[in-house]
Amino acid sequence: MPGASGKMKEAIGQIPRIMESEMMWGHVMSDERKPARKKLKAASETSRFMADYYHELDAASKKGNPKIAWCTSVGPAELLRSFGFRVYFPENHGAMLGASRIGAVVTNTFIC
Repeated sequence: MPGASGKMKEAIGQIPRIMESEMMWGHVMSDERKPARKKLKAASETSRFMADYYHELDAASKKGNPKIAWCTSVGPAELLRSFGFRVYFPENHGAMLGASRIGAVVTNTFIC
């Protein structure tokens, strides 16, 4: 990504690893505080889909091709895709980090 700092590139490169890790799916909390949850059948397929999405972005970032466009939820994603861009939605990343409770871990590791 043109203009991205080294730490930012490193953080983006770590997203696929985080997506596949136990830390991503609620194993950060101690067992005594962890609420009982029923695993949905679609959860593994969804996590695989999201991991593929971030792997694709990581590969495009490293090769420099195809170009990556940062897009908001109301941005013209279809138009950007038709021009051959890989589309990155920062809101999804923020929501993923918040839902998985690893935002502080990622922030301290890659930004500070």
